[in-house]
Amino acid sequence: MNALLVKDEALRSQTLEQKKSPYPESDPALRDLAKLASQICEAPVAVVWVSSSEGVQLRAAVGISATYLERETLPYQEAMRWDELMEIVDTRLSPEFAPNGFSIEGQVFSFYAAVRLTSSSGDRFGALAVLDFTPRELLGSQKSALRILGRQTVTILELQEQIQGLTEGVRSGEHDSEALATEDSLTRSIGSDVWTRADTATKGEHEPKYRQIVESSLGIVFTHDLDGTLLSLNAHGAATVGRSVEDMVGRLLETFVPPKRRNAMSEYLKIVASVGESQGMLHLLHSDGDVRVVAYRSKLITDSEVEPYVLGFGVDITEQVKVEKKLRTLTRQSNSILESVGDGIFCIDREGRVTVVNAAAAQMLGYRQEEMLGKVMHSLIHHTKADGSAYPTDESPIRRSISNFGAARVRDEVFWRQDGTSFPVEYVARPLIDANSSESGGVRALGVVVAFTDTTDRRALDRMKDEFISTVSHELRTPLTSLRGALGLLSGGALEARPEKSQQMLEIAINNADRLIRLVNDIVDLERISSGKNELHLATVRARELLHGAVNICEAQIPGSSARILLRPTEVSVWADSERVLQVLNNLLSNAFKFSEPDGEIYMSARNLDDQEALFEVQDHGRGIAADKLEQIFDRFQQGDASDSRALGGTGLGLTICRRIVTLNGGRIWATSTPGKGTTVHFTLPTRPRMNLR
Repeated sequence: MNALLVKDEALRSQTLEQKKSPYPESDPALRDLAKLASQICEAPVAVVWVSSSEGVQLRAAVGISATYLERETLPYQEAMRWDELMEIVDTRLSPEFAPNGFSIEGQVFSFYAAVRLTSSSGDRFGALAVLDFTPRELLGSQKSALRILGRQTVTILELQEQIQGLTEGVRSGEHDSEALATEDSLTRSIGSDVWTRADTATKGEHEPKYRQIVESSLGIVFTHDLDGTLLSLNAHGAATVGRSVEDMVGRLLETFVPPKRRNAMSEYLKIVASVGESQGMLHLLHSDGDVRVVAYRSKLITDSEVEPYVLGFGVDITEQVKVEKKLRTLTRQSNSILESVGDGIFCIDREGRVTVVNAAAAQMLGYRQEEMLGKVMHSLIHHTKADGSAYPTDESPIRRSISNFGAARVRDEVFWRQDGTSFPVEYVARPLIDANSSESGGVRALGVVVAFTDTTDRRALDRMKDEFISTVSHELRTPLTSLRGALGLLSGGALEARPEKSQQMLEIAINNADRLIRLVNDIVDLERISSGKNELHLATVRARELLHGAVNICEAQIPGSSARILLRPTEVSVWADSERVLQVLNNLLSNAFKFSEPDGEIYMSARNLDDQEALFEVQDHGRGIAADKLEQIFDRFQQGDASDSRALGGTGLGLTICRRIVTLNGGRIWATSTPGKGTTVHFTLPTRPRMNLR
């Protein structure tokens, strides 16, 4: 400690020993300023502390309950040395508090920023400080706001000391005549030249002193009677609202309050009259139409020699309120953006601890948002690679972006959920840069913001697309090869002398061309149904008409077949698109013909399951389907036997189309089978319009 600091400290201690503070240890007016500092600086703890003979007195605190601290608890000496604002980004690196930072009430703080409190006479007596659990730096706007709040804190403390000293003389009962005269002099000196109650000699002795105190104050000092009429006001108070003292004294205070807030004035007067004091926010109309916000504190002064009146002081905090409102708006906007996006977003600090996480990220990772805040993100979700091996922190692209200041885009990693399962992700990590830092040539990363996407569905779609392309290519290649071979033989003249063989090649070409046409039609039809391009035309239709229509179409497509179709319809009506249901029945009937014996029988039936649903069935007596294939046959390009498409000419899309159509009409479809005895395909349709979707 240097000699000047030792001398200043000795003077402070001597002054505090001589005069005991008359104020409560926690002051509500100062607490409002501390709360504002906490909100603007986004810090969980804010305090107003002043030096005392015993240590450090907390005149206001947000986030902790202590009222006194040992000087060694806070960066006390540094605060007294700094010219105005000091900032310790990481207290764990400070020689005084290394390696753990400093602790208050069991909480360890790694960040500390304070603006020194200096009286009008130049004495350094305390600080307005904000504290955080993790290392960080204040933004430029936050530093500016903290300086403003520090000056307002000094103003409040000095005004409280001046007014308390004056009013204590009145209340103590000692030297009553002099105290009354002094107090009356103060009241009358504020914007008024009318003296009616003070002794002339006494008035002359005290008027210059107290007029100078009040008029030199940077706060608003005022008095009013119990009806709210202004008795006096200092020049700074009048200038705050763009008026002169003469314009305001003698008028009701509510005259200068916005109309929509005037109802609160009567409540304020009641509180002061009954309780004896009041504090809060006062909104005053400026002469230019603007509204100024004043943080005030008022006390009722009563004495048998004078009429009761209210003495108060205030501080214009309009700019701070605007900054706070803007900050809240920006915070709400950023929170809305974070919560509205479907991707997971989180931020970590330089230590890798989570500072921000949106709901989508927490949900994908199986956590609640509050469970993740403050935790090391790498150990939560990024500790292991896809093959199960450990993922060292220094190999993580997310952590490396802090040191290399570059964005990282990764497409093939996994994140781990709370329940121990993992999922594939694609993410972008971008460092948060503080250009005001002196590190690394003026650039320093404060942390990293990461946006990630669960790619499970995308990878599944990619696999499906690859399988689809592979299958379609195969299905197209087979008939095209046969078609190309047949046409090649014919065009080469190799079969000119064999007309019967030429006819056979032509039939092969025609059959394969038809198969290609069916395949293309089925693919186009399936795409239209899946995308909703084919609009349904729902109406009440009789099941008998649907079954007979399907039989007529099938007989026209398969002439000369010896298989018999037996219908078992009842008087059933359904609510469906008749053309689409005919397509389903035709596909099912075509399959039944393919897998039936030449003289076999095919049964088609329809009946009511209940008053809401009807059941259709198409049954053949063919070779049947294995139990493990009954659900698979409804997938694309899947059949009960892989050789069926070659032997029977199927495309493998018919049952897929049937399922899509039945589902769109509000029904369900499934198959039952006994190998060697046949297969039955069942599907349901609603019998009346549905009032709700299911």
